[in-house]
Amino acid sequence: MWLLHDEGFRLLLEALPDATVAVDREGRIVAANARVGTLLGWAPGDLLGRQVEVLVPASRVADHRRLRQRFAEHPHAREMSRSSELVARRADGSDIPVQVSLSPLPASGGDEGVVIASIRDAREGRQRERVLRAERQRALAMLSSLGVAVLACDADGRVEFANGVAAHLLGTEVGALHGEPLARVLPLADPETGAPLELPPLRGEAHLPLDALWRAEAVLGLADRPRRILTVTMSPILDDGAPAGAVLALRDVTEESAARRRLVHLASHDALTGLPNRTEFFARLGRVVPRASRRVSHALLYLDLDDFKPVNDQYGHPAGDELLRQLTRRVGRELRSRDTFARIGGDEFAILLEHCHLTEALRLAEAIRKVVEGFRLPWDGQMLGVGASLGVVAITDPAVDPADYLELADSACY
Repeated sequence: MWLLHDEGFRLLLEALPDATVAVDREGRIVAANARVGTLLGWAPGDLLGRQVEVLVPASRVADHRRLRQRFAEHPHAREMSRSSELVARRADGSDIPVQVSLSPLPASGGDEGVVIASIRDAREGRQRERVLRAERQRALAMLSSLGVAVLACDADGRVEFANGVAAHLLGTEVGALHGEPLARVLPLADPETGAPLELPPLRGEAHLPLDALWRAEAVLGLADRPRRILTVTMSPILDDGAPAGAVLALRDVTEESAARRRLVHLASHDALTGLPNRTEFFARLGRVVPRASRRVSHALLYLDLDDFKPVNDQYGHPAGDELLRQLTRRVGRELRSRDTFARIGGDEFAILLEHCHLTEALRLAEAIRKVVEGFRLPWDGQMLGVGASLGVVAITDPAVDPADYLELADSACY
């Protein structure tokens, strides 16, 4: 066959990464590269003209010859079967496990076709598989032992792995999660709006960033489970630079989130009455004033409790505290849900009335005065009460400093 004498073919044969032989229709080896010697111990020239079965253990020669003849009837590129272990005989008589790929070169003109057999040492593949299997087992053991819930999914978003913490969090067994769509077992919602929160897709233009983590805080919305707040961290699993799946770490921060909200509330509200404090009041006032105009007006009402100090001095702070708690609840019933009722000092209060004309604010001030002066607290056989001084100012000029509006309302007290 002319191809076997072609210099370019011989160079190509030597450049192949595997031990390679060319076999004619009669099963004779007609070409071999130097890697055959490295793998099987044969000098390439010593193999020429020999039957290819010289590379097969004696116990398998008959089977190999039958399979070779069957392949010759319908030649096509393929790997030899992996259903049984393939073994090659070395020149020294020892056997090694191999993987073999067959590629037929069809006949051309008067030449006969040949089959190119590429032979690889299966021990290297087995070693790699053992290493990968061990690494996977170590990784799974580590993920299973973590105190955080871990899920892994494939590129289609189906669960491939879940540790025990994840199964407990989701109210099911580990085995029940395998193969399930991630969106079904992990329904998430935005903690602020309650709208469904979708995880970034693993495919398409808006896929999960390949070089960064995706993080979010979300509500776990399982119908038969208590409401939980989670932090979700999602990172991609890459295969040759392309997304092949993702790993999700889920941390239950329900208690932490509640504690954080309590701290935020304490920082912005009065501990005794539960009303917004001075800092929070000015924050809200500062958002409202810039939106004021002659057409859209708001009002600020200042309330100072008269004769409160004598209550504290004569009956003690517990009496004064209880009076403030009950009286502020009673005044709050006169206000709209959008109004801000704040404690800005010991016995000083301010009320921000959004979208409220001055005439309505004056009417409300009079109603509050009557509530305060008509209120009595039973205490140690006495009926304790206080008076009220109120001042009202319209908020119509966005250029005025918010603190100046409060001073104006204080000055208007009657």
